Amino acid sequence: QVEKFRQILAGNEGESIICSSNLRRALATTTIGLWPRLGNGSDKDHVHVLSYLQESSRNVDTMSLSKPDSVPPLPMTKAALSKENGVFDPAKVYITSENAGNKKICEKGSVRLAQFAEWVFQSNSSSVIIAGGHSLYFRNFFRAFLPHKSAHPSKN
Repeated sequence: QVEKFRQILAGNEGESIICSSNLRRALATTTIGLWPRLGNGSDKDHVHVLSYLQESSRNVDTMSLSKPDSVPPLPMTKAALSKENGVFDPAKVYITSENAGNKKICEKGSVRLAQFAEWVFQSNSSSVIIAGGHSLYFRNFFRAFLPHKSAHPSKN
């Protein structure tokens, strides 16, 4: 089963779509982790930058540095990946049309959880969603959408 997941992540098996939070650390981790897939020059693989995946906390590090329809500055990612093969063009890697920029200050995180769930089920026909984000966000997501009695590890 591990090999199957590795093949899906590599883009070699089944249909999958990649998305990430609009926060720099999540976007960098997603990009670097999947660079063997993203950096191959294929037009089919992109990262959808989603403000719906932005962390729920009020801490300063949960505020996005990206403006709507853009990506945050990624100088360390660019430096690391440019050493890899000399080509890192954010315009070719990211789809930013679903990035609304920073979350609204008084907006509840549950709103973005519901927006992401809707995006998954209504906007995509792919069977696998590869989402890069934040542990607190995903814990809250699974607590909200898995049955209350479920003891699944993702809820912890």
